[in-house]
Parts: sequence; C-alpha cells; structure tokens
Amino acid sequence: MVHDKHARRGQPFGDPWILLAAAALATSRLRLGTPLTPVARCRPEQLARQVATLDSVSGGRVIFAAGLGGPIEDEFGSFGDTTDPTVLAERLDESLGLLVRYWSGEPVTHRGRHYQVHDVTLLPATVQRPHPPI
Repeated sequence: MVHDKHARRGQPFGDPWILLAAAALATSRLRLGTPLTPVARCRPEQLARQVATLDSVSGGRVIFAAGLGGPIEDEFGSFGDTTDPTVLAERLDESLGLLVRYWSGEPVTHRGRHYQVHDVTLLPATVQRPHPPI
C-alpha cells in the first residue's frame, strides 16, 4: 500500500480549482472559494488564470482566500521547495500584487525579487471589478 502523506486526514483530495469549476456549473448563487490557497507555492500567472476563469464561468462568484499554507515542511519541503518563512512571505506579498494586476486585463510588466514579467496581458480579466474579494 502506498501512503500519500499529502492526503488530508487520511482522505485523498482533488484539485480545488477543478472542483470549484464543477460547483460553479452546478450552482447559480453560491459564492466559490478555497479555505486557503498557498499562494507562495503557485506560479502567479497560472493562479491568476485559474481564478479569472472560475470567476468568468461562475458569473463573478469567486472569493479568493490567500495565505502561506502549511505545514510548511509538508506543503513546500516535500516538493523540494524552500521552507524559509521569510522567502515564502516575500513570494506571497509579491504574488498578491501580481494577481491583482493580472486580473485587471491590462498589460503587466514587473521586475521583482522572485518574479519577472515582460508585457503580459492575461485574459479573461475577472468579472468582478476591480477583482474578486481577497
């Protein structure tokens, strides 16, 4: 038997954005979001596109919960990523700034400590303006 230490409370879990897309298609009024997205573990451009797409297919019902995630050794160290809380906090802060800019649908250029972006426009922009609640 293979033990997946990334299963929560002994139960496997699916990709939250795919599950939320299914919920968006099956409902019309529920607000949609994760309990927490470990933003520092995600590529900001990919996360921005996932959230914007969900916001679009749901008609603007996304709530975005952001944080570091954890436990850090499990969420980051098990995948060979840094477990330095200072670096993770820097990534979180820089990513949040990028997410808001990506969700605008306007061109983004950014030269930060952890991420470089050169004249990128991600569409669709979010339905909610200026962006989903964070």
